[in-house]
Amino acid sequence: MDRRTHPRIEVNQPARLTLLSGASATFDVRIVDAHERGMRVYTSAPLPLHQPVKVEYGDLLVLGDVCHCGEAGPGGPFTHSVGLMIHEVLAGLADLRPLLEALQKEESRLPREMAR
Repeated sequence: MDRRTHPRIEVNQPARLTLLSGASATFDVRIVDAHERGMRVYTSAPLPLHQPVKVEYGDLLVLGDVCHCGEAGPGGPFTHSVGLMIHEVLAGLADLRPLLEALQKEESRLPREMAR
């Protein structure tokens, strides 16, 4: 019997996961499923519990913490199943790129002492 309060959405897509504290490292991962407050990914290595992470997938950036890690996965390069608690999701990042480029261009025109 499934006692989960939030329905899972199967994703099965590649993504990039970055550890945000301690020894910074980036991993290729596979997002298995996601729900309102979390997601499960397969990784090639165990991740420490409570480790803050960033997951980049398409036009999304997800910030969260590792809340579960165990040996599992479909085999191949993925040996661990990692549960993440989601804190923030940023979407539409591609829409911000032209704005960022315009701001950087404008900043390059300013005298050096004003640009800081």
